[in-house]
Amino acid sequence: MTRKLRFSSLLLLLLLVVGAGGAEPEPDLKTFEQRLLLVRELETTLQRTSEDDAKRVAGEHLRKVDAQKPVPNLPAALFFSYYQNRLRAKAGNLVVARTGLVELAPSSTLSPEALEGLEEINYWTKDFVARVSARRLRAKVLPVSEVGRLEDRLGSPWHADIQFFGDGPPSIPAGPFQEHVAVADRYAAMRMHREAATLYVEALYSRFPASRVIDPYGQNNTSLSAAAAPLWLKAADMEYRAGNVAAMADYLAKAVVFGDEEAKDAGLKLLHRLRDQGVPAKEEPKPDAATLKAIAESYAKMNMHPRAIDITRRHAALLGPDAKKLEEKYAKEWLDRVALYCAPCVGKKAMLFGQEVYPVENRLKLTIPYPCSPEALAEVAKALKPKSK
Repeated sequence: MTRKLRFSSLLLLLLLVVGAGGAEPEPDLKTFEQRLLLVRELETTLQRTSEDDAKRVAGEHLRKVDAQKPVPNLPAALFFSYYQNRLRAKAGNLVVARTGLVELAPSSTLSPEALEGLEEINYWTKDFVARVSARRLRAKVLPVSEVGRLEDRLGSPWHADIQFFGDGPPSIPAGPFQEHVAVADRYAAMRMHREAATLYVEALYSRFPASRVIDPYGQNNTSLSAAAAPLWLKAADMEYRAGNVAAMADYLAKAVVFGDEEAKDAGLKLLHRLRDQGVPAKEEPKPDAATLKAIAESYAKMNMHPRAIDITRRHAALLGPDAKKLEEKYAKEWLDRVALYCAPCVGKKAMLFGQEVYPVENRLKLTIPYPCSPEALAEVAKALKPKSK
């Protein structure tokens, strides 16, 4: 292990420990902005570089990033570490990049991109067992996403060996991308900022696959692209209102570095608000029955009925007499959908959201985990933990 890599590992450990408890130092917002703009300039240049020159240019950019002095209280330090390992991979230093991405994989804000990077590196190094493992872990982290649906299909043999005619089984989850965004918008309107931030992230990954680290043309319509930047800004704003500066900084960095000029300006505006006004006073959530019913109905439209059922149970007092009626309605719809989904599965099995739904007795016990859940990240950390010799 190189000296730089050991220092990077110690810095990451320090950041994780400080984030877990204890007094946090004031963030160095001036250095944060300077490095954001530097990395944005480097990334813009790299994206305009020809495929033949990408490796050389990435190496030059990596030297510039490595020359930056470490700052213990730098916001988005995890993002900058990810970008450093991204450049390492593009420059051809796959072994060091892999080690750095393994360290980042259990982080709540960078896990999908780190795992996608590991999957890609393992492809190029022909470690196909590790590649499949990284994909499966990414599906655990993002159950409502393209890779989550892929793993469900691979875990449901009938998808591969039956030819459907007509409509076939229902798509689960389903629904347009904007329906996911609308759910997050409704939570934001109720001042439920942490929930809204999580659901903007879920909406983003339901539409955009996690970005690769090597492919120089892999940024269009991925999680790190101009198309995804507006949702990163929404998630950053919600984390800012919730007082979570660490997550805000990582999300803001994704938008500023990979977004267009409008996203860059909006991200810097939010950063300057933090600089000038500090973390805002906490706003009391204001859930209301009408908005909660609309959210539950959106989940039902997307064939995500377990979330709708959960809302009717958690907010039963607010929903009043309608709570039980809605719970029964969504439960019946869910059981009907799953029965159709599992109809061709006689003698086999079917998976949804990483959980087995055929053969099982009580399908109402199925839950839909949120993106980057603590349980999923703990599983990532355990799976990638170095084996003791």
